[in-house]
Amino acid sequence: MPPKSRKPSRRRSSASQEPVILTPPAEELLENYLTSHPFSGPDEPVVLCTSLGRGQVALALAGTIAGSHVTCCAFDCYLADEMQSFLDQYWVEDDDELDEAAIDEADQGVSHHKIEVLCTTDFPETDADLVVIPVKKSGDAELTRDWLQTGFLRLKTGGQLWTAVDHPRDHWLHEEMKKLFPKVTRLPHNKKGVVYIATKTSEPKKIKNFRAEFSFRDTRSVKNQTSEGGSESPVSRDAEAQRSGALAPTENSPTGARDKTGLIYGVTRPGVFSHRRVDGGARGLIHVMDIPPGARVADIGCGSGTVGFAAALRHPDVTVLAIDSNPRAIECTRQGAELNGLTTITTLLNADALCEPRGTYDVVVGNPPYYSNYRIAEIFLAGARRALKPGGRVWMVTKQPHWFVERMSQMFDDVEEIASKGFKVIVGTQRESSS
Repeated sequence: MPPKSRKPSRRRSSASQEPVILTPPAEELLENYLTSHPFSGPDEPVVLCTSLGRGQVALALAGTIAGSHVTCCAFDCYLADEMQSFLDQYWVEDDDELDEAAIDEADQGVSHHKIEVLCTTDFPETDADLVVIPVKKSGDAELTRDWLQTGFLRLKTGGQLWTAVDHPRDHWLHEEMKKLFPKVTRLPHNKKGVVYIATKTSEPKKIKNFRAEFSFRDTRSVKNQTSEGGSESPVSRDAEAQRSGALAPTENSPTGARDKTGLIYGVTRPGVFSHRRVDGGARGLIHVMDIPPGARVADIGCGSGTVGFAAALRHPDVTVLAIDSNPRAIECTRQGAELNGLTTITTLLNADALCEPRGTYDVVVGNPPYYSNYRIAEIFLAGARRALKPGGRVWMVTKQPHWFVERMSQMFDDVEEIASKGFKVIVGTQRESSS
């Protein structure tokens, strides 16, 4: 999917307004390296980066490399908004338009170079002079491999990739870099971590495909009814042709999956929740959720779309809106819907769980993440409350039911807790007045 471009505003701030936000250790290592080893490249270098924080490394790159155009990429639009808000505190757009006050701000560390924040599935297609990827030692290994490979592919010959990890005894990241580059410079930094520097000298001999396909079964799906002589499924003939051989299985396709009936298919990429498989919570939710005929369903935090697919396949006239803040999740949901031949699913990239028009949905389903101290769960529930029509039902799956029971009882009627496949599904009914 095309990236969502977030251009910096013209708003200027004083030093007293600067947020107190700590720079992630890996980004601090890269900033220190940049200070002691200035980047030497073309007059207006193209720089791509990611950030573990609010884009601090992007600000350092733009402020240090003269004439640079820095693009900072995030695969979550909430994180992209956070980066944009932070970078706006330091931003002035054009050097040739600076007034005296802006020059004073420059002396205080405000950047006057081009920085762009993208909420995107991948680094944009460009010939980059420099790619910078900070890595967290406890981060997602496969996502890191994916970013490194994509960053390498975006580099022009002679371009450099810089990466750092907050682990002074790191070997894993070093080995991953050596898979891409014939020569990698390792720069340990006391107890803070390691910086790696490498130059692209040739194109790769092999490109790894990190995309994966999987399948699962829902016993109440119309696919099963069709295979047993029941009602017609909302699956296109093109999709059936794909599974009969017109679409060759990918490297990671389930063996023989396309030759079986009654299966629902999904697509994932690194960075999408529960990569390569159906999450246990999703299975528990699918097992008990009730989807009436003709229902309008909102799947908040859809991930790869598995719950939404199962909902859409309960009845031919069910429609589903799948929402996520991760553009890769939206991409995978669209691809999964196509793989299943579903034309009744629409997608929306959204960090606020906004389902329009409000008050028109019969069912809201969600599998909120456990991190963030229930902040994201609160967003899910607020979105469900806005979306549901009176009498509509919300279904949330969790392994931590106490908070959900207490909070949902404040927002909905008839709240109940249902055990399902090792998880708890908390169900509530929209009140006549949701204001």
